[in-house]
Amino acid sequence: MKLVCLKCENCDATSEINVEDNVTIVFCSHCGTKKLLDDGTKKIEHHIKNEDVARITESDNQVKLKEIELAHKEAKLKADQEKFETRIGLVVIIAVAGLIIAGVVAAISSCG
Repeated sequence: MKLVCLKCENCDATSEINVEDNVTIVFCSHCGTKKLLDDGTKKIEHHIKNEDVARITESDNQVKLKEIELAHKEAKLKADQEKFETRIGLVVIIAVAGLIIAGVVAAISSCG
């Protein structure tokens, strides 16, 4: 184990941490920025946390957009179904009315 002094390039915080010899990745205790360590002579900064947050936010926004699109399609499908059912109902009413009128006309014709 070794004591390493790290300065975060993201938030400028400085901290000393004990690191096991085989550990190559550490995180800033203040902002969570990922740091890759080599043998202790060189530090490489990666702003992975901010990039990951941006990707997650973008993915969440895409999911929300797809949910809105799906809800819109479902609403349109429901409206189209209701229009179809209304038209079928009107056709049935007109057909029944036609049969009733035809029956009345036939009854009147047979009486006269």
